[in-house]
Amino acid sequence: MMKILITGGCGFIGSNFIRYLLRQHPDWHIVNLDKLTYAGNLKNLEDVARDPRYKFIRGDIADRELVDRVFAQEKPDAVVNFAVESHVDHLRHPRGAAHDFRYALDCRKIKEELGWAPKVRFEDGLRRTVEWYLENQDWVEGVITGEYREYYRKVYGTG
Repeated sequence: MMKILITGGCGFIGSNFIRYLLRQHPDWHIVNLDKLTYAGNLKNLEDVARDPRYKFIRGDIADRELVDRVFAQEKPDAVVNFAVESHVDHLRHPRGAAHDFRYALDCRKIKEELGWAPKVRFEDGLRRTVEWYLENQDWVEGVITGEYREYYRKVYGTG
């Protein structure tokens, strides 16, 4: 049995990675350590929350005591870090909108050194992402209104 510690697993990429691991590796266990900032949302993982192979811990990777305790108790075989905020996340465009910037990825190195190739064409992935948001309006509304933050306060206390 492999145990993986995922940090920042409640964000968009991390939650999809967790689902992927649970689907592809039925004998693996996942521990998800997430601070639940604006980018993390427990609703992203509602479908796996009751899976006995999945465990959620609310916390900050900058809290050394917590991280030491998690390592001591969980004894992960590997760590995958998605707990990242870019400086762009906090920039504001003159119109007041956040994230009004373009992101670019250069996949040449991973293709050349690891032989990686995408399984889904960019256009198809973009279409499927938009469809997901359109089909999950309750989730979108909870993010827009901030309703999910109240849920966190009730379940996990302030913070």
